[in-house]
Amino acid sequence: MNKDRIYFNQSLQPTIGVEVELFTVSKKDFNLYPGAPAILNKFEDDIHVKEELLECIVEVNTGICQDVAGVRSDLMNKIAEVQQQANEEGTDLVSIGTHPFASWKDQTVTSSPPLYKVFGTDAVPDIEEMVNLAGLIQCLVVGFSEYYDDGAQLPILDPWVINENKWRATRYGLDAEIIKDERGNLQALRSNIMETIDILIPVAKELGCKDELVKLGDLAENNQAPYQRQILQFQKNIDYTDIVKNSIFELEKGIMVEC
Repeated sequence: MNKDRIYFNQSLQPTIGVEVELFTVSKKDFNLYPGAPAILNKFEDDIHVKEELLECIVEVNTGICQDVAGVRSDLMNKIAEVQQQANEEGTDLVSIGTHPFASWKDQTVTSSPPLYKVFGTDAVPDIEEMVNLAGLIQCLVVGFSEYYDDGAQLPILDPWVINENKWRATRYGLDAEIIKDERGNLQALRSNIMETIDILIPVAKELGCKDELVKLGDLAENNQAPYQRQILQFQKNIDYTDIVKNSIFELEKGIMVEC
């Protein structure tokens, strides 16, 4: 028996879990603040609240959930606990891909061994949007699994095409045109998202997350993605702190719904 082999428990149905990384920011100037160590002191024995690469990030993990409803409840409760502790330490939490004005050079690295320092994930500011994305990812995994179990196979694109599409999505957001096939045919990313969601709706119904996928489609169709909302927020007063303030509000809004 291979001692290095990783064994997984079997499950009768698909399960789901979510990891989110939350920035700690100062209540005074909304800049990044190394607030994680003080917060984590209160969660010493909690395997679901952990440190990350930088001392301005707290990682929160759900347990193994049966569906997105379980993810929603778990995230709300855990983030609410961490938010309460953050407030007691004079900081706020935000879920945001990139802080709009903090410099990476000013951030301190955690003191744990390198083995435990794992490179960051993209983020959306609202708990409901976290749940919506989790539902989409679960549908993709289950949909692919069923597709391959039926003996079918998706077209395989060259790695450079995938990398190019990632760049286009990063650069142009929902306005991007992506390469759809080996002949170089293009498709609007927004259209591709809507097509993908339509294909996955039957899977979403089985998993109990149809509403979550529909909400994602609405965001894409109505230009309400987080980055678009952040741009509009900034343009009101030409003030980057407004983006952080609104991100704080969006995260707290999801917690208050549960409370």
